[in-house]
Amino acid sequence: MNMKDFDFLLEEESSDMNCQICSYENNDYLKTVVAFANTNGGKLLFGLDERKREIIGIDDDSLFKVMDTISKSISNYCELEVRINIYVRNYKNKYLIIVEIPKGALKPYYIKGNSIQNSTYIRKNGITSLADTNTIKELILDGVYSAYLYQTSKKIKHSVTNKPRLDDTNDTKNVVDTNLSNLAHDTNDTKNVADTNLSSFAHDTNDTKNDYANCSIFDYEKGTISKYKAEQILKLLTLIKKNPWITQKEISKILNVSLITVKRLMLSLQFNGNISRYGSCRKGKWRITQL
Repeated sequence: MNMKDFDFLLEEESSDMNCQICSYENNDYLKTVVAFANTNGGKLLFGLDERKREIIGIDDDSLFKVMDTISKSISNYCELEVRINIYVRNYKNKYLIIVEIPKGALKPYYIKGNSIQNSTYIRKNGITSLADTNTIKELILDGVYSAYLYQTSKKIKHSVTNKPRLDDTNDTKNVVDTNLSNLAHDTNDTKNVADTNLSSFAHDTNDTKNDYANCSIFDYEKGTISKYKAEQILKLLTLIKKNPWITQKEISKILNVSLITVKRLMLSLQFNGNISRYGSCRKGKWRITQL
């Protein structure tokens, strides 16, 4: 195959998405994976020699093994919440592996095992590069806003889906009345326990607030942070202080907020150096470092 085939194939593949020619012999392509997810999406092309401008293809005996290796590497090393598409293309009896990465919403995306500052990449002018501090902050804000829109749309959809029809109202009235009666009874039974737990948590929260009374992160009156977010962070830190091994799912349930919200809050605190993670993802613990 000549250079015309190479140029034609590259132009054809890049007609709808940005492309990057990659080698599967090392993991350098992982940087481009997160870069595409952080920007406008793109494709990774395996089986091309960019230096020689040749279509070399991938041996059909090892084709699916290579695909599996690429897929596992992306899953194991990239912090992604996007659905990638990996497939084979036969171009003039040469097998290519193509990986499509869509634009992500819950940014930032980064490579696991390193700090966010040293493993968040973006795509600009056809080049994959390390994101600077301001860009990472913009990605975090973009992710928080997308999470807010997602949660809002879910609530609207839920309220519309569960809105009773007029012809069902009379049929279900007795059932509703019975359920409300049972709920009132259950509420009275559990009220004392709930009041005790809330009182205890409020006391712990006040202790945390006193410990960090001069911290700017809670100074919402200056307009640097909303009162609601300051309160959420305060509660989150209280939970970490009480149980450093607490999981994000547990925090989500206790605070009655979405898991996405918890992840974004903790990601922001990690980026600012307020908290850090020690140990593995499953057995590690959180530590409040500075505020």
